[in-house]
Amino acid sequence: MDENDEPSQIAELATEAVAPIEQELRRRLDVELGERDVLAVETALLKAFLGGMGAGQAEAAETALERGPTAGRLGGERLPANVALEQPPLPHLDPWAQRYGEDR
Repeated sequence: MDENDEPSQIAELATEAVAPIEQELRRRLDVELGERDVLAVETALLKAFLGGMGAGQAEAAETALERGPTAGRLGGERLPANVALEQPPLPHLDPWAQRYGEDR
C-alpha cells in the first residue's frame, strides 16, 4: 500500500466502523432525520472515532518512548525505538462541511 493511500483507507475503515453506531442511533431517535441531519450525525461520529484513534496513537507512542528501544521484541529481534511512532496521518473528515460548504 502506498503511503498516499493510507489516509483514504483509514477514512474508509472509519466510515465502516461508525456505520452500525449511526444506524442504531437513527433507530432509537423518536424523530425522522433529514439528509442534512443524517450527515451531521455521521460527521460527528467520524470525528469522534478519528479523535479516539489519534489519542490511542499518542498513548502508544508515549508508552513506546518510555520503554525505550529494547522493550519490544519480535522473534527474539529488537524492534527499533520508533516503530510505534511510524503511524499514518489521520485524515480530517467532514462530509457535512464538504456537502454544505460550511463548518459550524
